[in-house]
Amino acid sequence: MLLKKNLDGSKSDLNPNGLKGNNILSEESHELIRAFEDLMIHNRGFSKADLTQEKTAKKLGTNRTYLSKAINDHYKMSYSRWLNELRISESKKMLIDEKFNHYSIEVIATSVGFSSLSVFNSNFKSITGLTPSYFRKNHTKH
Repeated sequence: MLLKKNLDGSKSDLNPNGLKGNNILSEESHELIRAFEDLMIHNRGFSKADLTQEKTAKKLGTNRTYLSKAINDHYKMSYSRWLNELRISESKKMLIDEKFNHYSIEVIATSVGFSSLSVFNSNFKSITGLTPSYFRKNHTKH
């Protein structure tokens, strides 16, 4: 059941990153979220392991407080939770894509921005309920 739910979520999601959003924001916050998504998703900013909320806010020309409020209001989660969910969503796509079969789980973890395999494994399990190796191995049987 968990595997099916996770496989369905890795194919097509609500946003390009698979995260739910809320469009009831001020115009200023909406523009900030649009720029944030452009930086993080379209320009793959999420894949940088040393990314912090402070660095992200600076790149967007705002401060940490405004960015945090916009993310919390729009996504109903913290910056770090949003970032980890995006990274896990991207890793799930790679884990089931045949062209990445020869990549180790550690290589996939670092390519989506995790600094270590253990941090990746704990986040993957926390978000999906499955280990990355279980997810990958059992997907190939379908």
